[in-house]
Amino acid sequence: MDRLIWLDLETTGLDPRRDEILEVAWVEAAFSTPFHPIKNGSIVLHYDGSMQLSPFVLDMHTKSGLLAACKYSTHYMSDVIEALCRAIPPSESGSQTYLAGSSVHFDRGFLQTYMPSLVKRFSHRLYDVRAIQLFCESMGMPPIPKANAHRVLADIKESMQIGQKCQAWLATSSSKLLKGVLLGSPSNGCGDLMGDLQNELWNDGQD
Repeated sequence: MDRLIWLDLETTGLDPRRDEILEVAWVEAAFSTPFHPIKNGSIVLHYDGSMQLSPFVLDMHTKSGLLAACKYSTHYMSDVIEALCRAIPPSESGSQTYLAGSSVHFDRGFLQTYMPSLVKRFSHRLYDVRAIQLFCESMGMPPIPKANAHRVLADIKESMQIGQKCQAWLATSSSKLLKGVLLGSPSNGCGDLMGDLQNELWNDGQD
């Protein structure tokens, strides 16, 4: 059975070559029911403050309470690797495991640096709800405000909620979008694009 592993990291910065992971969470869901959690877990890693954080990152992780939690944590990277490898076994024959989340290429980059053997258990395809959200907004869906919790389980919950909102919007708007494409409505640009393609094909046919 195909499955999703929703994953989120909090880090000391954006560069996996020099920055550290502070917190990680994962939520498993079936591919056919992506917004219904089956099981989850999270770990806060110990961080001694030895790395100088940017003012933005320092303020963000202080306000969220993460730095305080890291100070008293007794977990290290080896604990995270062990927990994730236990929680995410290799896919069964004929099945796929997809990494899911918001802009999840960022998280995959850190996994590739710190846990390359774990990355091999995932498909190269990503289930990125931010890309889905961007597509829906380009088609006319109202923007979805970002919560900015910056704690991993809360961020995964937000990602799943974004996916649900996009799913609901597409379900209620699909007939309108299809009508716009077929009739050439300029409301979102799709109609113009389809008209241009139809004209180009027609002109080619006259040569």
